[in-house]
Amino acid sequence: MAAFTTVAVEEPLWERLKSLLRIFRLAGKGICGMSERILLVDDSPDVTRVCAQILGDEGFEVDVAHRGRQALSMLKEKGDYDVLIVDFALPDISGLDLLHSLELDIPTILISGYLSENEMETISRLEGLAFLKKPFPITALTAAVKRVLREQKSG
Repeated sequence: MAAFTTVAVEEPLWERLKSLLRIFRLAGKGICGMSERILLVDDSPDVTRVCAQILGDEGFEVDVAHRGRQALSMLKEKGDYDVLIVDFALPDISGLDLLHSLELDIPTILISGYLSENEMETISRLEGLAFLKKPFPITALTAAVKRVLREQKSG
């Protein structure tokens, strides 16, 4: 008859184990062999907090801006982002205006819960732009980021 042993894992040990697992996961995650950088632009602190956590857990380095002009400033200072995630309805400029003012070719995911069918159709025709309608599942966010990164690498 086999003997079983029960092991209790204390919280600090569990957190260390999760950190180690994350490091091992990250070692094989990056499309380029390193952590890709994302600029997340949304005026909702709740949205940015949750999305940044999700993407961070997937191994991405995430910076957050809550206004379009703040994002433009960050892009000028640290223009080496691999992906932009931009809310359509920002308080100072629209997400599309932000994208039009960029001189950089960065894969972009536009997010919004307020687009009309005509606006969605127009956006779907824009090259190099993915779209997620809020609220979106966590898996859709990470899948969209990975997809635009793959498309840029292959294209």
